[in-house]
Amino acid sequence: MFELASYYAMGLFFLLVTIGWGASRCLLRHVRDRRIVMEWARRRGGRVVRSGVWHGLTVCFQARSQETCLWLLPVRCSRHSQLQLTFPWPTGERMLALRPTNAFSRIAMMYPRSNRQRWGRYQLYTQHFTWARKLLSGGASSSLRQVNALLNNRTCGLHLAHEKFTLRFRISLDTPNRLSQLIELGLDVGDQLGLQERGDIELSNQTESRRNNELYCPLCGGMLEQEIVYCFVCGTPHHLDCWRYVGRCSLFGCRETRYQQQRRKWLPWVVEWVTSRRQ
Repeated sequence: MFELASYYAMGLFFLLVTIGWGASRCLLRHVRDRRIVMEWARRRGGRVVRSGVWHGLTVCFQARSQETCLWLLPVRCSRHSQLQLTFPWPTGERMLALRPTNAFSRIAMMYPRSNRQRWGRYQLYTQHFTWARKLLSGGASSSLRQVNALLNNRTCGLHLAHEKFTLRFRISLDTPNRLSQLIELGLDVGDQLGLQERGDIELSNQTESRRNNELYCPLCGGMLEQEIVYCFVCGTPHHLDCWRYVGRCSLFGCRETRYQQQRRKWLPWVVEWVTSRRQ
């Protein structure tokens, strides 16, 4: 009986040691992340707004003539830290949420299926699909792809509601340079959404001369005679090689990475959803 109790006590001891070792690693990682975020905010001229064990760390700084806040979420036993970028954005009474397809979200439980729609690798939640598709049809989709590429294809979450733009993502804060790049890309997403909302940039439906047989590539300036591809969003024609070299549409404010291609003049349009490879 005594030996059995000693075995139980030894097992409980090793269990507590393992739990304590894991918790200490999570705490040390969080302390390191807080130090990195505070150092980055100090270099940007920011300030600490709120700091606590249960709240995490919130720093605010000026970026592109507006107050921007970065929130490091509280301690979590994960290899990647969770950050949230927030700045003012005029939403009015409308709401938009973009979450990864395989993510468990409260929004998926709050809104009925009629307000949910698949958008690429995301689930789109909104009551104004026309407005949401207009916002996401421009350069914002390309900026989100750049963010996901920097996150090693760990998708980020986008939320527009209550006059705020919120972008939440997971990242390893080993290098502050990657944090700076992510924040700049997040601000680019907000700028692209603002351009689409205000209509400051109107995408042309077709870039074509008066004669149908005169098409010129906006990248190289050469005549478009063979292997012509058209931007899936704005319809701007390019050489296929030029498109593959740049990796996106060259029209300012578009930056779409999908194109549609006409293989033969006597065949109907064949729409190809292609993400071009960057060289």
